[in-house]
Order: sequence, then C-alpha cells, then structure tokens
Amino acid sequence: MFDEDQKAKGRRIPISDGAEPPVTEDDGAAAAGAESAGADSTAEGLLADLEAELAEAKEAHLRAVADLQNFRRRSSEERTQQMQFANEQLVLEILPVLDNFERATGCEVDGDAAQNLLRGVCMVQQQLADVLVRFGVERVATEGQQFDPARHEAVERVETREVAEGTIVGEVLPGYALHGRVIRAAKVRVAAPPH
Repeated sequence: MFDEDQKAKGRRIPISDGAEPPVTEDDGAAAAGAESAGADSTAEGLLADLEAELAEAKEAHLRAVADLQNFRRRSSEERTQQMQFANEQLVLEILPVLDNFERATGCEVDGDAAQNLLRGVCMVQQQLADVLVRFGVERVATEGQQFDPARHEAVERVETREVAEGTIVGEVLPGYALHGRVIRAAKVRVAAPPH
C-alpha cells in the first residue's frame, strides 16, 4: 500500500503560485500527440513548398532549353543568310559589266571578222551570265509584266491603249535578284492611259 501511495503522490504534485504545472505521463502523451500533429502539418507544408520550387525550377529549365534551341536556330539561319548574300557587293560591281556586254552584242556589224568578234563577245557574255546564275543571281522579269514597285523602277510613262494601265511596255535597264531578293530594280517604261 505504501508503494501505491508513493506512486499516487509521484503523479500528483501540488501546484505552487507562479510555477508551471509539471507534466505527468498522461499530459506528456497528449503533448507528444499534439507535437506529432504539428510536425505532420509542418512537414506537409514543407513538402508542398519544395514541390512548388521543383515545378518552378523545371519550368525555368524548359524555358532555358527552348531559348537555347531558338538561339541556335536563329544563328544557323543568320549564318546561312550571310553566306547567301556575302557576294552581293561583288555581284553589284559585276552587273554593269554584264550591261556593257549586252550593249556591245546589240550593235549591228558588217563583215566576217566583225561577225566572228561579235560571236566571241556573245559567248563571253553568256559565260558570265551562267556564272552569276550558279551563284543565285536571276534577272527580274519585266516585258509584259504588271508593274511591281518592289521589283521595278518606273523611269517613263508611255501613253497607250494597246495594253492595260500599269503594264510594263519596255525595259531600259535590267534588274537582278540574288537568291530571290532584289539587289537592283529593273528600270522600265510603264503604260498609262492617254489624256
């Protein structure tokens, strides 16, 4: 009996003023349960925060990968375009030479020697034109085409009723495009209605 009294006394200790009540075994179990529930909610909150951070990091990574792929594609396209148009200035310098060949071959000549010389000049002109074509140079179409300010430059208006207004009726100077981009607009005569 003495042991039971001691145990009972051990469990219940009187409370003195200003002191915290001591924790008993029953109180300790309740506190541990409360701490466990608080720890679970804290762990769930921490897990949710970590999952949100992971999702943000994944999204940032995917954006960075997409940006890198776009940069590589743009760089490749720019390099290709630079290579295509690297010869533009050279072509612009050669075009007047080709124009002069055309003027020379358009002359009338008499005699066999002159005819042979003209044939030789025509062959050189054709060879030069073929080289330019291999490098992506093409002549801008004019005769009978509708006037296009992106490809043609009107230098004269010809009043006529034979063709529709805005139709090109003559070429003064040929135009050329390099890989589809006009590098020299064709100078043309354009039909206009008579007054």
